[in-house]
Amino acid sequence: MRIAICEDEHIYLELIKNKVVEYFKERQVSINTDSYTDASLLPAKIDEGRQYDLILMDLQMKHSDGMEIAKKLRSIGVDTPVIFVTGIEERAYQGYSVDALDYVLKKDMELRLPEALDRFMERQKAATIAVSGRDEGTAVIKLKDLLWAESDGRGSSLKVRESGQKKNMESRLAIGKVAEMLPKDDFVEVYKSIYVNISEIRRVDNDTVTMSDGSELPLSRRKRNDVLLAVICKVRKQA
Repeated sequence: MRIAICEDEHIYLELIKNKVVEYFKERQVSINTDSYTDASLLPAKIDEGRQYDLILMDLQMKHSDGMEIAKKLRSIGVDTPVIFVTGIEERAYQGYSVDALDYVLKKDMELRLPEALDRFMERQKAATIAVSGRDEGTAVIKLKDLLWAESDGRGSSLKVRESGQKKNMESRLAIGKVAEMLPKDDFVEVYKSIYVNISEIRRVDNDTVTMSDGSELPLSRRKRNDVLLAVICKVRKQA
């Protein structure tokens, strides 16, 4: 897990970093942290391919405004959870405009930062699945990056989007076990033992579905109406 910490005051930067490292160490979660004293550098770093699971951001820094940086990230499609850690209480309400996960005042950091990180961990559990690889250890996969999963005869094969590329992961788990972990509102079975991310469906024909990466998957005629209904429901929720 990689975390970005944006804070221009060295004392608070080290304090936040130490508390974050301590929090995840207690929970036996391996993390890497990147520090930014100028948050305006963050969008470019992400655009270059650096991916973050969490961003902790001060609001008022010498060279950048944390809220404006968060707005820029959202405008370019970055949905990484953001926790504002700041001394400015008056701007807390603005966090709604960027779907901030939480807002922690520096004076309350001892109590509130662990609570905010607890919220982050709960969201992570709901947004990911842990799948044991066939030839390697367990991988944590973000559900939004999972295009589809299917049986491959020896277990299951999962097609995952990673840094703009499609990656294939092979697992010992039977496809039925993988399907049990997939949220029913977000995934639908299009053919026997093929489960697709509804948000990634771009076209539904008589006997195929076309995915966002251009791949065509077989579609059972018996399941076609269920797939169409799932797509319609997803579009309505996102509208």
